[in-house]
Amino acid sequence: MNTPTETDKPFIGHPRRVYAYTSDHGVTSLGGGYPAIQTSVANLMKGLGAELYFFGGDNAYSSGTSGEVATNWAPWTDEIAAEKVYAALGNHDLDTTDGSPTTSFFTYWPGNKRYYLVEHGDTAFLILNSGYNTAGAIVEPDGIGISSTQFREAKKLISESKKRWKIGILHHSPYTSAANYRPGKTLWRIPYESLGLDLLLSGHSHNYERLTVGKVAHIVAGVGGASPVAFGSVLPQSVKRITGSYGALKISVDPDSLSVSFRNTSGDELDFVELKK
Repeated sequence: MNTPTETDKPFIGHPRRVYAYTSDHGVTSLGGGYPAIQTSVANLMKGLGAELYFFGGDNAYSSGTSGEVATNWAPWTDEIAAEKVYAALGNHDLDTTDGSPTTSFFTYWPGNKRYYLVEHGDTAFLILNSGYNTAGAIVEPDGIGISSTQFREAKKLISESKKRWKIGILHHSPYTSAANYRPGKTLWRIPYESLGLDLLLSGHSHNYERLTVGKVAHIVAGVGGASPVAFGSVLPQSVKRITGSYGALKISVDPDSLSVSFRNTSGDELDFVELKK
């Protein structure tokens, strides 16, 4: 399997590694062309100088069919051909045969393609399958939550990684102050510190929220193009909240620091956080 693993002195000649992330960028109807918002987000991400692109699910609306998968990923044809695109499965992606149109489309994703590990430079990205379809049924065959086979396998994958920085990605947020999704999927309030994660990225809530849970930074960034949602009662873990702005995260990794910048489609930085080892 051709995965972008680098193990030999990853920072030699590369003083900084850059990655891009967004979530909920799929669209139901494309009409005469790819919608302007999603196109703007894609252009933003491609202009960040990223080496790999990550997505937090709901990539193919409305039901994740084979046709919708092919059409929704059309703007990323070149990057997919270069094997630079990796994604979690969202509830819309899971509405058709548990996400198999997506996992069949991405032939280079490792493992079972529903949850898997991507290593690059000095960072390991653990992609999890939060497992819920739009009807609210859990359709991940290996289950979800701390008692599941998925958790045990994911813990094994990430614990075997020797990378200095570790980032988790899943669709449904364990914590969110979004009015329609608060307080998040509590089955995913697993001990991320025990997995060695520094950062957890999610979506589903169509807004931006940064939270601190223990020693792990949580960022909800469902800002890829789906209609924005407001915030309700604010969770105590919440640090920063933004709604109504579309965009993506620029993740910059240095030997001793990892920074995340939330940029809107105009390129303005709306939030920034830096993690130190």
